[in-house]
Amino acid sequence: MVAARQGTKFRGGLLDTQRELEDLKKVMSQLQSTITSLNRPSHEITCLVFHSPRGQTVKKLYVLSDLLTRYEYFRACHSSDYSEAHNSGGSPSQQSRGVVEKTCIEHNEDSDDEWDIDEEEHEEAHTKFKATIQITDTSRRTYKAFVDYALCGALYFSPPRSSYRSYLLQVVPGKVKLAWPEWAKKYGTTHTSIPGFKTFTSAKSMWRMADMLIIPELKAICQEEIMSSLKVENVVQELQSKLFRTHVEFRFKAYQFVRKNWKDVVCKGGIERMLTNLSPTDAHMITNTILRHLPP
Repeated sequence: MVAARQGTKFRGGLLDTQRELEDLKKVMSQLQSTITSLNRPSHEITCLVFHSPRGQTVKKLYVLSDLLTRYEYFRACHSSDYSEAHNSGGSPSQQSRGVVEKTCIEHNEDSDDEWDIDEEEHEEAHTKFKATIQITDTSRRTYKAFVDYALCGALYFSPPRSSYRSYLLQVVPGKVKLAWPEWAKKYGTTHTSIPGFKTFTSAKSMWRMADMLIIPELKAICQEEIMSSLKVENVVQELQSKLFRTHVEFRFKAYQFVRKNWKDVVCKGGIERMLTNLSPTDAHMITNTILRHLPP
């Protein structure tokens, strides 16, 4: 029996090692493709121009065009139907043919725009790009994290802003409060660690990106991260956030979390906000997911 258990344990360890080797091979293959692509001329590079929703700040990110054109969303702005894009950093209202503007949407509560410390990339004078795309609804940091993921699988998540707000409320008076970037890096989570690639991003921002580009695997990873970030201290705040209000699958899982932690959530306060102005759909979900399972 002992020998059998040891044999089973050995085989299990061997399978884990084989899976790790297969993952490593995939990463090395992706990195080799990246190195080869970096030797291409600048006209195979796409310039993304980001316009902050809170001001006139403009930042740029330079991405391999082949990487973007893997996704249908970006193929139109790289097609022959568009003229060669200019590389100016003008506002979206000054677009010319070949420069695609994305519709500006409501600023999201967990947007990566909060990271104002990101350094700007520098371009050589008179550089021409295969395309220049004006971005107004997604932050540069989200795109940078997405590019890292697309290149080699690296993926790092910052905590939700609701957790940071809870932290600020708990800081003892007189004690120095950590700024958001420092706190987020300290308490962020790592999904896939790749040396040289480390861009923390909001799981909500990346989920929206994966949804836009139709990447089911990345979308599922982000959804798992979002749900694992639910805590007794922040679940009510999260239920009132834009992503949860918009997508019923998030609210359903959040209500399940509330049911499992009902007493602790009630003790934290704010439960009345969750039960106010409910839609018929949410009233039905709360009744069937929470109220029917509470002790008399």
